[in-house]
Amino acid sequence: MMASDLDSEHFGRVTYSLVGEPSMFTIDDDGWIAVKAKLDREKQSAYRLKVEAADGGSPALKGLADVIIELEDINDNAPVFAQCNMTAVVQESVDPGHVLLTVSLTDADADENGGPFRLEITGDGASSFAFDSQMSLITKTRLSHSKDVYLLMVKGVIGLPRK
Repeated sequence: MMASDLDSEHFGRVTYSLVGEPSMFTIDDDGWIAVKAKLDREKQSAYRLKVEAADGGSPALKGLADVIIELEDINDNAPVFAQCNMTAVVQESVDPGHVLLTVSLTDADADENGGPFRLEITGDGASSFAFDSQMSLITKTRLSHSKDVYLLMVKGVIGLPRK
């Protein structure tokens, strides 16, 4: 913030203050605005401040300026699954591409940091499964008749699928 006063010396010295309700911001003698605490765009994406500039006269002459501070999003939130534990029952004779279940993820970040998601599968037999573009878990191969249970872990990661 910068204000000027054409008066000389003491009368031309400008002081700054924030006017109104308590703020997450401070302003110093040179007009620099700083934050008092960590800001989170997901809680509040913009702040409107009213800055008062006063000269050294008596009474002081004052001017007001509105300042809008808009926060850019950073990727500070992890994807969250709608359901943490899911179970699917399937016959071993199903063809590859059979849909077992569909997962849903959300992310509190803005669109550029909140998706699309890549789903990574780990666990015994993970190579027999994949996710399609609709986030449905599908079989990649015919399942083994000697294996009764597949315990898979799925991790949601922001970003396009690896090539």
